[in-house]
Amino acid sequence: MEKSCLQRYDEIFFDRERISFLVDELLLSGSILTLKALDAVMCGYIHFRLREFSNNYPMSIPITIYLSTIELGNADENYFLERVKYISSELNLKSSIQMANNRIYISLY
Repeated sequence: MEKSCLQRYDEIFFDRERISFLVDELLLSGSILTLKALDAVMCGYIHFRLREFSNNYPMSIPITIYLSTIELGNADENYFLERVKYISSELNLKSSIQMANNRIYISLY
């Protein structure tokens, strides 16, 4: 039986060993913006899971990252978008990612 969208992504986001390894790797590389991108994506997923109470698992999972809440320093918003895309690929997320109106929109499939 095929896993639901939520089951697949719960396995990714709540796998402590996998996330710890990625965090350690990012800390060693000194990539603070990439670490912030990981934080934003994970927090977005957790916020979605807190709101999702039903057994009717969606076909896609929407995540919104408000750029005004992220300390980008001198970095360009487009560079942060690229960091979010990088994190998505590192976590093997099937996703569609775009930016508009000072927000990054992610749909997980």
